[in-house]
Amino acid sequence: LEGSDFDTVLYLRDGFECVGEELACNDDSMLSGGFELYSVVDVELTNGQFVSIFIDGFGNEAGNFELVIDQL
Repeated sequence: LEGSDFDTVLYLRDGFECVGEELACNDDSMLSGGFELYSVVDVELTNGQFVSIFIDGFGNEAGNFELVIDQL
């Protein structure tokens, strides 16, 4: 969520439901050796797997977000 204008929290759950198994969760990233208020997760998914992506704000934070998905 780099580029978002608030302190983000990001988590992924397996499947279409809010009750699916949590696959990843991140509040603040530690990229490039520094502490950042945007969230980053790195998960390995299988072909055809569906996930639900949840974007939240830390505390009462809210605002515009930028979601970037990279395939490695």
